[in-house]
Amino acid sequence: MRSRLGMAIALALLPGCGGSGSGTGTVSNPTPTATPNPAPAVTPVPAPLPGLNLTGGWRSEARSWNFRLEQNGSALTGVVLGFKNVSYPETDPVVQIAGTVNADHTVSFKAPVFGLDFTGVAEPSGLRMAGTLFDCANGCRNYGEVLDKQ
Repeated sequence: MRSRLGMAIALALLPGCGGSGSGTGTVSNPTPTATPNPAPAVTPVPAPLPGLNLTGGWRSEARSWNFRLEQNGSALTGVVLGFKNVSYPETDPVVQIAGTVNADHTVSFKAPVFGLDFTGVAEPSGLRMAGTLFDCANGCRNYGEVLDKQ
């Protein structure tokens, strides 16, 4: 009986799985895994539009706006050069144009100067665009407009 009691006490004092003892075992903490940095956002490259080239100087027939557009695939940038006989400084942020050209030749661009906003369709030749021009140069309104490449 003594050997069983001694063995029970010895087992109770040993640290182990689920046992209660005052052993000095080490507890392993899992190492936190590093969270990978997300991949940087990829800027989409504008798709080329075969046969359409809107890069160049443009003049509006109805309102006499002068623009210079630069087409890079489906992206349009540029500058409003002037209105009628008034020229604007090309580096002024308000005359900077931003817009798009779609595969169906629909064109849309804006510039902050006078709230300028054009939407229309470019002819397949890329020499003419017909659409609507909104501006606030002499009161805010829409104009039927044709832009001719110079």
